[in-house]
Amino acid sequence: MNNSISKEITIDVNRQQLWKIISVSGQLHLFHPFCKNNEVLKWDKEKSIDYIEYYNKKVLKRKFFEWEEEVGFKLIINDLKKDIAEVHWDLFYPRKSKIDLSIFNKWYSKAGTPEIEIKRVQNNSELKLNITQKIKMEPSYLPIPIKLAFMNQ
Repeated sequence: MNNSISKEITIDVNRQQLWKIISVSGQLHLFHPFCKNNEVLKWDKEKSIDYIEYYNKKVLKRKFFEWEEEVGFKLIINDLKKDIAEVHWDLFYPRKSKIDLSIFNKWYSKAGTPEIEIKRVQNNSELKLNITQKIKMEPSYLPIPIKLAFMNQ
């Protein structure tokens, strides 16, 4: 069973600029689409610790364990009870002026198949989807990748 997600993008920017964006403390909410707030407890390279508050009100703790300037960093994500994932942010320089940013996310195994429930609520022109998941009847807060498309009939 593969419990990892990986995404790589090429960015036309110099490495110092990109490193400054992804490594500055307390700024994750400026470029992470689901992050509402990024509170820093301690910011000291591989000893860094911060909290991420998502728009769904879930709070996770990030604890960095590896840091190499202008190359990347690795961290553990904790749901305030246990470690749930390991994340690697890596910069590669295949061309002179372009950078590949690779984000690798390995979710720790959690026994059971997630059960997803989607409730649709429509009020006039507003559509709201309430999405929840459970594993073995316990609430689960692992991200749910969703792709939506709206069609006009």
